[in-house]
Amino acid sequence: MKSEIRGWRWSMLLFATLAALLPGVGAQAAPAADDVIGVWLDQDQRGYIEIFREQGSYHGRIAGSAVGPVGLDINNPDPAQRGRSLMGKRILQGLRYDGAGRWLGGTILNPDDGQIYSVKLELPQPDLLDVRGFIGTPMFGQTQRWTRVHGAIPPARGMPPNP
Repeated sequence: MKSEIRGWRWSMLLFATLAALLPGVGAQAAPAADDVIGVWLDQDQRGYIEIFREQGSYHGRIAGSAVGPVGLDINNPDPAQRGRSLMGKRILQGLRYDGAGRWLGGTILNPDDGQIYSVKLELPQPDLLDVRGFIGTPMFGQTQRWTRVHGAIPPARGMPPNP
């Protein structure tokens, strides 16, 4: 019995030593906080969203349309705003990086119905962003996968290119 316990302890010591020597094996490093910054195409390939950092939190605004001109904010709860273009409208607000590959604590506006939801973001890969909108708890929500856009958005569909 004592030899079995010593053998088990020896195995655990060997495992712990190997794990300490090989910290990256089997684990993927969490992305950096600013890795979420950039332009993303939504899951339905209808719109471009630019994510940026401002005053310590992350936000996103509509940066263009992939299907034609950017529409009007017809679902805005404020009737005075309904005639304005959605171009440049913030749809993501107040996200903070948690240090473990997630951006939490913010809200997302669905311009299709004017509703605001809690949101969390995760980067499973550098060019893929999982956007989960939810009410109350993430368990009661829906996830969309956005794709990073490399290069400029076509000027006819997006914001004018930077000079």
